[in-house]
Amino acid sequence: MNHGLRAPEGWSRSPRDTNEVFVSDVVGVDQQGNYALIGGRCTHCSRASFPLRDRCPHCQSPEPIPLPLEGDGAVYSFTVIRQAAPGFSVPYVLASVDLKAGVRIIGQVEAAPGEVTIGTAVQLEVEPIGEDSTGRSVIGFRFHLSEEDQA
Repeated sequence: MNHGLRAPEGWSRSPRDTNEVFVSDVVGVDQQGNYALIGGRCTHCSRASFPLRDRCPHCQSPEPIPLPLEGDGAVYSFTVIRQAAPGFSVPYVLASVDLKAGVRIIGQVEAAPGEVTIGTAVQLEVEPIGEDSTGRSVIGFRFHLSEEDQA
């Protein structure tokens, strides 16, 4: 399995700046410099998956097409992390989020633990999440509370 080595047409697997590094090979950048997670959509069953794989995990059809993942989602389940490795501030929320694209992704929610419940509307953001040992920005992903959920 290549787990995301391909990129959609017009997308790159290289950061837009030499002072940036991707947290993993699941991030891509488009021609306008916008970052997104790269999943896949099966040409046979039309279901989405993440990360991009050589075969559809649902029907085993070969060669799903790359699909940039972005946008709105809802918290399916979550937990509050209260003990973490050095360098991580606690407490933080780790959630399983259903994106409108049809995939479920686990990631950190940038919100106080009391602000997140099952069903909370969130927005996927691919953005700098820290720095590596050489001072480069690490580009990863996390979820932010949706504007509509905060109204």
